[in-house]
Amino acid sequence: MAGSAANSQSPLTLVLPLREGVDVPQLLAYLGQQNDNIRDWLDAIGTVHYARFVLLDASTENLKPAPDSRGPYKLAVITTYDGDFEMYIRAFTEHLSEVFNTLLGLTVGGDALRPVEDHVDELTAWVKEHDASQQGGRPPSQYGAYDYGVQDIKARFGE
Repeated sequence: MAGSAANSQSPLTLVLPLREGVDVPQLLAYLGQQNDNIRDWLDAIGTVHYARFVLLDASTENLKPAPDSRGPYKLAVITTYDGDFEMYIRAFTEHLSEVFNTLLGLTVGGDALRPVEDHVDELTAWVKEHDASQQGGRPPSQYGAYDYGVQDIKARFGE
């Protein structure tokens, strides 16, 4: 089976600047509680290779939060996906709106983007602006071990 250019993988490293005073343990607990739902929604989107949330602490040298961390914090949403960026963000507003409405409520400037279902164009522009993967309009370095899309892989190897 040969991969196709239409199925080339794209990175997203969305960095959400969290508001001062966000209850970080509560945020992490929320994401943990939503884990099964997030997996189901990402499966429904059908183009996501990998996804993860990473809490970053700007006050530490390695950005890794410590027990005594005070922030400022950022939450990174790191994914690899197939296809068009705008369609990808639209799929997130359709399938993961509950999670992103919650996260944007904790994000500097995020209230103007809620509910995401009603602000797709604004959200798309905002995500582009906050995507650390895109530097100078494209990823500075990216490696993919294969050229197959998620649907190609599932068709070949099953779910």
